[in-house]
Amino acid sequence: MNENNLLDEKFTNILFETIPDMLAILDKNGKILFCNSQFVKNSRFEKKELIGMIAPVDLVHKDDREKALSAFEQVVTEGIHLNVQLNVIRKDKTVFPSLWSGSVLKDKSETVQGYLITGKDLTVIDNLKNELKQLSTQKFNEHLLTIGELSARLSHDIRNPLGIIRMAIENMHNAKNKPDGFEASIERCNRSIDRITHQINDVMDFVRQKPLTLTNNYFLEILNSSILSMNIPKSIKIIKPKDDFVLYCDPEQIQVVFSNLILNSIQALSQNGQIDISILQNNDSMEIIFADSGIPIPEKIMPKIFEPLFTTKQMGTGLGLVSCKTIIESHGGSIRVKNNPTRFEITLPKPIIH
Repeated sequence: MNENNLLDEKFTNILFETIPDMLAILDKNGKILFCNSQFVKNSRFEKKELIGMIAPVDLVHKDDREKALSAFEQVVTEGIHLNVQLNVIRKDKTVFPSLWSGSVLKDKSETVQGYLITGKDLTVIDNLKNELKQLSTQKFNEHLLTIGELSARLSHDIRNPLGIIRMAIENMHNAKNKPDGFEASIERCNRSIDRITHQINDVMDFVRQKPLTLTNNYFLEILNSSILSMNIPKSIKIIKPKDDFVLYCDPEQIQVVFSNLILNSIQALSQNGQIDISILQNNDSMEIIFADSGIPIPEKIMPKIFEPLFTTKQMGTGLGLVSCKTIIESHGGSIRVKNNPTRFEITLPKPIIH
């Protein structure tokens, strides 16, 4: 087949109409001179309506217009530009995602005559991605439900023996004529029980989704309940705020957050130091800060600290801080970690008190 045949208008039309992508020929100013039926089908304009439109402007969503003009400019200056994702506007004002490439068209004397643009409608691909995402989410939720049921059984099976062991230790602690080193051994046993109990709680708090029961509660009441439920080493001092405030929250779930953050500080302090807890009232929010005198958290792990299963502790589950984040966000708040001093900052919406 010779060159004249290749340039034959009939052959060109056949070529354009058999390609499944959108194709258009633009003049030097970006106006559409010709487009194929796939372009018409996707845009829902008639062909006569498309002729004369400025492709990078008239057919591109306003948010992507600057990107489209920049891509067209690159075709003009460099001769080609590939795979630019743009949202295109149809005649009925609906928008569809698409992927575009462009190249310069020259005659035999290398004089620019116009430009060829080709586009792929990504709607089907995006729909498939969404379907896969939904299937993945459904599968994940099924796995999570199974893990939750298994965790509940394991929790029950482990908690009962732990309760018996703790009771036996209490009886031993109350016994007379204790041998040397007995008290230290009892303390080690209690710490081990506390660690196992906390790990069980971490897993259960993560896998079970409890609906919020929101009421007005005093901050110090929740904080004191959290502290009383824990074994705080005597060498660690907890400084509480003097002023009390009302929180609109689920007190049980917020107590889980407070307990996790206090325990996190205790572990960071290596059994010696100070935890400062403060609360501030802003115009429309409450800010609660848990700061400790421990060493700063390495900057490289800061972005990962709220990720599931991420932990730097040999005995940690990597779920405690994840549960904290989930609970706080379910209350419409946020939690973040900072250094100097090491602290967790919680922001919660300010309660509306009638």
